[in-house]
Amino acid sequence: MKAANAKNTWWVALALAVLVLPILTQAQVTPVMLQDGTSMAMVAVNSDAGMHKWTVDGMNQLNQQWFWYRVGSGPEAPINSISNPNWYQSAANTLDTTYANGSYSVEISYTLVGGGAGSSDISEGITIHNSSASPLTMSFYQYSDFNLLNDPSGDQVVMDAGEAYQWKGATSIAEGIIAPNADEFEANLTGGAGSTLYKLNNVNNLALNDSAGAGPGDVTWAFEWDLTIAAGGTDIITKDKELDIYVVPEPSALALAFIGLVAVVFRRRTRA
Repeated sequence: MKAANAKNTWWVALALAVLVLPILTQAQVTPVMLQDGTSMAMVAVNSDAGMHKWTVDGMNQLNQQWFWYRVGSGPEAPINSISNPNWYQSAANTLDTTYANGSYSVEISYTLVGGGAGSSDISEGITIHNSSASPLTMSFYQYSDFNLLNDPSGDQVVMDAGEAYQWKGATSIAEGIIAPNADEFEANLTGGAGSTLYKLNNVNNLALNDSAGAGPGDVTWAFEWDLTIAAGGTDIITKDKELDIYVVPEPSALALAFIGLVAVVFRRRTRA
């Protein structure tokens, strides 16, 4: 009898473990991968590292892209401080993540499209819901630090309230806001107390400075939306960004191309 009871207890414990496992797995897995064609993106859903990798044809182009917010006056905080993330993927190239407390929620929805060799696209939808009985005053920020060709140096960026364009040679990242345009924006360089990331983490009541360009160097850019959402209301921000990659050939490949060109010219002269 004792052996039978022990066996039954073991099976009950195993069944409970199977039921709990998906919950534990979701809570513990920080990086979530999106993949389509030759493109891949990684999002740390419970860290302000945020989207920290976007590879096209095997080369990473992104250091960090994430969201901060402020309710009323005071310091800003990354959205993962609202709550633990509740995330799911309906397909390998999509990700929906929600952060919610008793007063408001923020949902970020991504769709990655591989786009073929040398290009990739990510569309984003941001849904902010006020679940309280009073108007919600929120400043919402998106911060972006792309290292094109996996190199932080030599990049340049120009931007305004509706778009940002960063480039290095023929390689570029372009982000366009579909709606609504940002209230403030800021192009900047990394490092030091003047950097945008430092200010997001250390300056109360931050208003981005509307600087329209930065670089060449390790550039960053950010948007700010100042929102007042009615009780029970929802605001939606939609954006799209596209990477176009042009990789300069290695010196050995350039040398081979040059040798081939010389051979063609020599052959033509010999025939003449």
